[in-house]
Amino acid sequence: NITDVMDYITIGSTGNATDFGDLSSPRANLAGCASATRGVAGGGLTTGFSTSGQDFMDYITIASTGNGTDFGNLVVGRNDLAACNSSTRGIFHTGRTGTGATGTDHIDYITIASTGNATDFGNNNVSIIQATGTSSSTRGVFGGARDGQNYISYITIASAGNALDFGNLTTGRHLAGGLSNGTR
Repeated sequence: NITDVMDYITIGSTGNATDFGDLSSPRANLAGCASATRGVAGGGLTTGFSTSGQDFMDYITIASTGNGTDFGNLVVGRNDLAACNSSTRGIFHTGRTGTGATGTDHIDYITIASTGNATDFGNNNVSIIQATGTSSSTRGVFGGARDGQNYISYITIASAGNALDFGNLTTGRHLAGGLSNGTR
């Protein structure tokens, strides 16, 4: 669904989500990254699946509820993208740039603490959409893709460059969830 609603939960206690605020515009198929203090949402669709992906990013201050504020723009507008982060840098990975099913190999990065436009990071080893990202404090890992691809690629978050082959998932998948404890 295309929406501007943001919710939050308190991880240390169970319960329903609570309204956090709104994005600057309703979107679907966007990606997010965060530091300990700030969250950034980038890309997405604003009107439906027949349109190209967007290049704008919003940020929020995690400790206080409120609406998203303009952060800047991605180098390449897209939807169905993946993201990951270190404590200081956010990465926006691949995605769909146009109206078809083909993806891009583009990777952008931002410094989460300072607003501004994204910078070119490099390229993924294949052009894809609907991958999943996760990270440790130093490495970003992206897996899967539309049509059930099983590839995994990785980057070193602190230094721009092209993604490298990491290996393969046990089975192909897309639109999966990713998480990490910094080791696994």
